[in-house]
Amino acid sequence: MTGGSTGAAAAVAPIGMFPHNLAPSIVADTDRVPVELGVKFTPQRPGALTAVQYYQSAQATGVNRATVWSATGKAIAQVTFPVTTQTGWRTIPLTAPVKLTAGQTYVASYFAPKGGYPTIENNLAAAKTVIGFRLPAGAGVYKYGPTGGFPTSTYKGTNYLVDVVYSPVTNPPATTSTSTSKPT
Repeated sequence: MTGGSTGAAAAVAPIGMFPHNLAPSIVADTDRVPVELGVKFTPQRPGALTAVQYYQSAQATGVNRATVWSATGKAIAQVTFPVTTQTGWRTIPLTAPVKLTAGQTYVASYFAPKGGYPTIENNLAAAKTVIGFRLPAGAGVYKYGPTGGFPTSTYKGTNYLVDVVYSPVTNPPATTSTSTSKPT
């Protein structure tokens, strides 16, 4: 007789989509209007999203909100955080981990109320798979508006330098037991 899995899913080390040393080619876009900036992604394994990361430019002042969205635009997590003047990558922990489903699309974003955000144009022009995530062509998304919102517009395959901290789970191998038949 064959048995099934005998343990809970095991977590692996947290991952993100982009290298930690990724830096913008445009340090501060000339836009100075409110805009929500994000990345559209599909995890290849189920797991828990524990933080949103973004690259803070000196010109992107007043940034204090990050959101995780479903593919249909429902906010499934949102966190506010203190404004800073430091530049570089910021990691914004979510209030509680958000369970993500493999094969489902999500968007992680932050709101830049005064624009001035960093970019890398043409970096996400083609679909690609990176470190366990599928990114569609035009994965860098944005939405202009006084309060931001679900970002869906794209421009020149631009990467708006938004990332996640994600802990995928992996199921332990199934155990097998054999039954012994009684001699007849």
